[in-house]
Amino acid sequence: MIKISFLNVGQGDSIVFQWTANNKAKIGILDCNLLPNNVNRTIEYLIENNIDEIEYLILSHPHSDHYSGFLSLLEYCYNKKISIKYFLHTCGQVPEYLKSAVTSNEEGKKLAKLFQYLKSNRKALNMEVAVLQSELPFSLPLNQDFAIDILSPSEIEREDYTRQALPLLVGESRTNNPNANYLSTILKLKSLSNNWFVLFTSDAEKRTFKRLKNNQAINEEEQLLVGQIPHHGAKRNHYAPFWKKIHKIDSSILIVSVGENQYGHPSNDVISFFKKEGFSIYSTLNTGKYFNNSSSNISSSEIALNMFSLPTNPYLNMKENDKVFNIDFEGNISVFS
Repeated sequence: MIKISFLNVGQGDSIVFQWTANNKAKIGILDCNLLPNNVNRTIEYLIENNIDEIEYLILSHPHSDHYSGFLSLLEYCYNKKISIKYFLHTCGQVPEYLKSAVTSNEEGKKLAKLFQYLKSNRKALNMEVAVLQSELPFSLPLNQDFAIDILSPSEIEREDYTRQALPLLVGESRTNNPNANYLSTILKLKSLSNNWFVLFTSDAEKRTFKRLKNNQAINEEEQLLVGQIPHHGAKRNHYAPFWKKIHKIDSSILIVSVGENQYGHPSNDVISFFKKEGFSIYSTLNTGKYFNNSSSNISSSEIALNMFSLPTNPYLNMKENDKVFNIDFEGNISVFS
């Protein structure tokens, strides 16, 4: 069985996936966003679940709402003697990748501090640090039943990033360079025996989804069980032909990791599209609401009520709106939210 937890970390990502290999519990973490007042919900999760070893830490791309909690997470693991086998990222091998991924000196220093910590403490943590790219001729192994394919970034996305193909657009924090979205991972957690998969899309760009569709990176016979709506539901990252081609089933689920924000995430148009395609849509926003399939349309007022009706303190009871999915070997899903 695979357990996937989309933690409610506000406007950012933190995804925990757990499995068993050789009768031993395993855990991987994809992204780690830090909440105000230095609240790190990923550390809280490790404490609550008595984790003493981490198989994979994965940074999808160098934007602060995806990496801001990693330094304190690594420090916690160091102090508690929690070993980490792999820290995987897409930031390349040269300092220029770090300097150009963010647009403020403050965030640049934070990102550089994270990678300096990795360099200085990798041996103490018994950790390998490596760059993820889709050209790697292997998947990330989980056990005899499951593995993770790296679909992006490819050389094409790295070239787009190097050319700085995107202008500074609304939809990103002023401290983040939107071009770093080209470095975003797209990961396919797949069954090795049955035709089903889970898709983690982080902030991948529309052009990346077009490439994957044209290259038939996902077999049409494979069934999507759980997928992540890219970039917190931003319209700019939505490529409808990719999602129309995906083989969905009646129980296919999409989730948007989102918090209170000024960018209009998630887009009404994006949510409406997925509803019309028949997906069940869940959100990590802390109202505890989700978009059901009771009607073919979704109104702007429904978006407002479901997504932005926040309690007085939006950081209380964050755990209540974590979205947790248990998937068994045959692809049966249990939802806990």
